[in-house]
Amino acid sequence: MDNKIHHNHPVIKRIYLYIFLITYLVFLTVLIFFYLQSKSQQANPESPQQLATGNITAQKKTEGSLALVANGAGPYKVGQPITLYAVADSEGKDIVSFDVLLGYDKTAFSLVSVSSPLPGFQIIRPKNPAEDHLSMTVIKSLQVQTPSIFTNTKVLQFVFSPKKIGAYNLSILQKSGKEKTDFADTKTHILYPKTENLLISVY
Repeated sequence: MDNKIHHNHPVIKRIYLYIFLITYLVFLTVLIFFYLQSKSQQANPESPQQLATGNITAQKKTEGSLALVANGAGPYKVGQPITLYAVADSEGKDIVSFDVLLGYDKTAFSLVSVSSPLPGFQIIRPKNPAEDHLSMTVIKSLQVQTPSIFTNTKVLQFVFSPKKIGAYNLSILQKSGKEKTDFADTKTHILYPKTENLLISVY
């Protein structure tokens, strides 16, 4: 008796059919899985917070300006007081407070005084100033109701005494560590102004 089973045997045909059905079902399951994954990604795009912490970094918009200008032309003598002004433009925004970081060489200059020509604004200075810059917050009094829109406005006055000969950059820093130079308006909108350096020559 021949014990060999031919390919046309009903049992062999049934086994082939089962293998085909299983393979087809696996393929169909994988296809459905990827399709559902694709739909899920389209329905749930990345949030702005996710984008900011991923490959895309959120950029702060620069608004307004804050520059240093000298009262009088240099060069200046050692020991001669130098008056500088921080001149601001807030691009039409009504400002209620601002933070300023003033960078300068403390071995070359002594800070004599700092004040604000703005009526109703108070300067708050840190107890432990940094080695390379002066940090301050200027706040508008609640009693002052008139708008404070800066247009080429002198917002701070600095008086320095030069201690040694040379050419030095004094600058309003955009940031230093966690500190930043910025304006805050009546709508609590934060502006990050464009800043510039000022070269001072001492002889």
